[in-house]
Amino acid sequence: FVLFLVTSMPESFERRQLIRTTWANTRGQPDVTIYCVFMVGISTIAKYNRRIAKEASILGDIYRTKIEESYRNMIFKVWDAYKWALGVSPKYIFKADDDIYVNIPRLIHWLKTDQNIKENLYAGYVVYKQKIERDEENDWFVNSTDLQQGTYPNYCIGPYYIFSGNLLEGLIHAASKRQKFPVEDAYMGVVMRDNYVTPY
Repeated sequence: FVLFLVTSMPESFERRQLIRTTWANTRGQPDVTIYCVFMVGISTIAKYNRRIAKEASILGDIYRTKIEESYRNMIFKVWDAYKWALGVSPKYIFKADDDIYVNIPRLIHWLKTDQNIKENLYAGYVVYKQKIERDEENDWFVNSTDLQQGTYPNYCIGPYYIFSGNLLEGLIHAASKRQKFPVEDAYMGVVMRDNYVTPY
């Protein structure tokens, strides 16, 4: 099955509900097995934390991390969820933002029929030779001590990418040895390279 891990802010109640009632709703599609989980961190606003706790208890599709929500903390939230996903053993993991629409039937058809799909799949919209931002005022700043080369390895840019579940353990192991930096999708490309996986 495909595990969808969707990044979401605590206050984004409407976006989550829209996903539940649109692309993540696969009733009437017996050949499609997906599991959609929202990754949500801790808000600095107490009422959002109370509301998300209630939402999680009622709907059961929220993975709550203990990491405070911020752009630069997103990478920690995502990798915390990847560690949780080890216990679920999905065939594929589809990481997505909560502001995209996924055509589930088309995705499943592609996974089943594309002859070029390898066992170690890592796919999405590939960015080639992206320059690393060194300006400390920039949101995408990465210190040279975290990553020395001038460009990133080729990687699948957000807001989505998909990879084989069998890669997960090796990715988590590689990530445990590498300093995290706040460009989450580019970091995944680095860790994929560490595991000799190239984007498709």
